[in-house]
Amino acid sequence: MKKIILYFQILILLLISLPSYSQNAGKDSLTIKDVIKLSVQNRPLIRQKEEEFRAAQSRVEQQRSSYMPNVEGGASYTRIGPIPAFAFFGENFELAPADNYDFHVFVHQTLYDFGKRDSQLNLVQSQIESILDNEEIIKSDLSNQAVRIFYGILFLDKSIAVKDTQSASLNEHLTITDERIKSGTATDYDVLSTKTRMTEIENEKIDLMNEKNKLAIALKELIGVERKIPVNIKGNFYLPVISSGNDSLMNIAISQRSEFKLAFDYQNTAKLQKQLIGLADRPVVSADAGYGIKNGYEPNIDAWRGNWFLGVSVGIPIFNGNLTNKRENEAEINIGIIDQRIDQLKDNVSTEIYQSLSDLKSSMLKLSTTQRQIEYAKKSLERVKAQYQSGSGTNLDVLDAETALTQARLLNIQALYKSVLGYYAVKKAAGDKIYNTQ
Repeated sequence: MKKIILYFQILILLLISLPSYSQNAGKDSLTIKDVIKLSVQNRPLIRQKEEEFRAAQSRVEQQRSSYMPNVEGGASYTRIGPIPAFAFFGENFELAPADNYDFHVFVHQTLYDFGKRDSQLNLVQSQIESILDNEEIIKSDLSNQAVRIFYGILFLDKSIAVKDTQSASLNEHLTITDERIKSGTATDYDVLSTKTRMTEIENEKIDLMNEKNKLAIALKELIGVERKIPVNIKGNFYLPVISSGNDSLMNIAISQRSEFKLAFDYQNTAKLQKQLIGLADRPVVSADAGYGIKNGYEPNIDAWRGNWFLGVSVGIPIFNGNLTNKRENEAEINIGIIDQRIDQLKDNVSTEIYQSLSDLKSSMLKLSTTQRQIEYAKKSLERVKAQYQSGSGTNLDVLDAETALTQARLLNIQALYKSVLGYYAVKKAAGDKIYNTQ
């Protein structure tokens, strides 16, 4: 009986822990593709743009309703007194009933407005394009933020691994030092200085771990994961080759970068606004019709009879104090302002492309030099260790050589890290949508 109870308790614990495990399983070992994908899903800013898009679609449908007739029903009751009447040959004739009823349906339809409704519809539709391009900009910013955080964590992981390698090497050196102390060829000072350097490494690791934890928290916020849930990443520094030059990248940026698309959207919207303003003084041709029933018709004023009307009208604006011309002038100025913004954007993007390519080139050169630096530092350390074991070198020489090798490895990782960020900076400058290509 006790065994049955124990098995039952274990089963309950497994069932309780199962949801937590399944939740963590989807968040472990995230690749750069996973992080970018999660960063642009269900973000508040993205959801906000989606709601704005739905609102804009609703405005488009509202504008389309202007092409449909406007139908309105009406009903009225009027009690009048005294009743208009006259006497003829001693008989009283009433001209209207005391109780007047009127039920009508009215229809108004715009027949022709010289394209006013079409221009208004185009204007509202242009706002949808602006919302979509704004959403693309947000996705681009989120995905690039994901890249920086992901590779930042990877950089810190590799830096910590370098520190671990240094600690392991110093532990081996400490063993050799202990043997030399026993043989009388070394002093306690060598052990103390080595342990001091190892303590420094531990402190440096603590700082690196703290930076990694802060980036991990930022990553959880970015991908929408509970802060208490552990998240691991997997990947390596991958560095494709950039084959395009400055001019070709600029042409690519103009054609696909969302900032340019958004600026062209604003330009198109401003032109549509000017066009709509120019149509304000055009006539509007409309038709009105109605049908209803009411009393008050001769010869039987109490009987309810059908009645109708049908008419065509033209509304012609004559003078509005030159308001239309002034509004057109303002619209033309706004178009000029947007044109200037586009020119400024081209200059900014061109500078961004040149700078990102320069940073990438510099990082790649450092990557090459740090690789040679690592080889030199390794050979130097090997010689210093051999000299120390033979008694012709000092412990300080070994510690300095270990530090030089560690520094070279860290510089190499940093150059590789900056090269990867430089590669993504070039892609961002060219307007590549990495959230679609990853």
